[in-house]
Amino acid sequence: MVEDDTNSVLAAALAANKYALTVGHVEAGLRSFDLHMPEEHNRRLTDHLSAYLFAPTPRAEANLKSKNVWGEIYMTGNTVIDAVHQHMP
Repeated sequence: MVEDDTNSVLAAALAANKYALTVGHVEAGLRSFDLHMPEEHNRRLTDHLSAYLFAPTPRAEANLKSKNVWGEIYMTGNTVIDAVHQHMP
């Protein structure tokens, strides 16, 4: 399981792929659409390396479907937003 869009996330997903390990990507499908950002490349590549894609929003799910990723997509909600709502009075 990898989460987010850092260089270490992409490295872990790529290494897992090389060893034929299954990858799950939490926060899959998030996009800035700014190709000048290294994080955008990390997001896209990790999504395509992942067998399980956990999309936090309907828009993220739509982004994944529009790019025909091979993995199974699950709409899970946003973990940060969910935690905020859980702890609000």
